[in-house]
Amino acid sequence: MAIGNKSIVDWKTIMLDSSVIIALFMSQAEEVKDEDIRFTKDLIDFLNSHNSGDGKPRKFLIPTIVLSEVITIEDDQEKIKRILRVLNSNNVEFVDFDFATSMLFNHHLKPNIIKRKNLNKLALEIGFKSGDYGMAREWIHRDFMIAMSGKAHEVDVILTADCKTFYPLSNKIDAFCALTYKRFFNKPFSSIIEYYHLKAVEEYYPKNLKDFRIGEQPKVQDHPRTEKVKS
Repeated sequence: MAIGNKSIVDWKTIMLDSSVIIALFMSQAEEVKDEDIRFTKDLIDFLNSHNSGDGKPRKFLIPTIVLSEVITIEDDQEKIKRILRVLNSNNVEFVDFDFATSMLFNHHLKPNIIKRKNLNKLALEIGFKSGDYGMAREWIHRDFMIAMSGKAHEVDVILTADCKTFYPLSNKIDAFCALTYKRFFNKPFSSIIEYYHLKAVEEYYPKNLKDFRIGEQPKVQDHPRTEKVKS
């Protein structure tokens, strides 16, 4: 797994997971006080308004799996329109879990997670309790699918607001993932050039995933993915 700070000038193709989309939806509420939710919106606005190092607008990829994870009263078409509005970008592409991604997923992951006992062990290692295994298995499987989509499309970064599940799992398959938490970016915001990847790894990925044990992770708020979004 690569470590060190990453210059965001090289972030040309960016994948967004469901927790970022939900944070963006939540940021539209006037009463939102969560610093990281507000920062997620500021970060996306920054990436939209500043081209990458090659002088071209950045491209955002969103896996279609995300549509089923973002809980609203809208149908998928209306949900897509809402996502496009909140992203405020003309360079957004929704990507399916296609044949090539499926082949990559099956080759690298299926042998390791097909057995329930392996999934249960993985759920335990990232902090789920035994009674939550059913939900944990579903989340782990979906998160691996999203992260593998990022690898298949060779994105420069996957953005997530989920430090509990998606972030450690993406690191497990060596997909470069950045947490949209304010403290992991240099300041002032108007001149962002760096993401503190090493700092994030040290805080949320101590050692490696197979050595994770309950109690080793810092206490954090539930990530936005667990909350229902108001329409």
